[in-house]
Amino acid sequence: MLFKRHPTKLFLSIGQLKNEEFFLTWLTKILINCSYDILKKSKKELPLNNMIELTADKREKREDILDVIEAINRLDKKQKNAIILFYFHDLPISEVAKVMKIPENTVKTYLSRGKERLKKLLGGMNYNGEKIISRSI
Repeated sequence: MLFKRHPTKLFLSIGQLKNEEFFLTWLTKILINCSYDILKKSKKELPLNNMIELTADKREKREDILDVIEAINRLDKKQKNAIILFYFHDLPISEVAKVMKIPENTVKTYLSRGKERLKKLLGGMNYNGEKIISRSI
């Protein structure tokens, strides 16, 4: 649907791509922005009853998502790229290795270290079930 509405935007923006190995990330960002444009255009007024449905639980989930995004942005560049390609783009480790031009075992190391760093940044649990207190955020 987005490609039907915005093929020229993709074509015209190709010149902004500085590194071909991050094509999927670049394309995803453009699609997200196009989606926001569509949402803005189709945005309609909601009745007051629908506004009340924005419960604290939904707000908390949004805050959690923002916390994860912020934590990912604080990772080392190589760990960040590996995590985004593997978890958000669903690329297998072999493909992540090709995109990043590194061995597969190095990708596994970046993923492992990145997850440990995220756990610390987000205040996750350790293997004994004890809460890790975040000192970074």
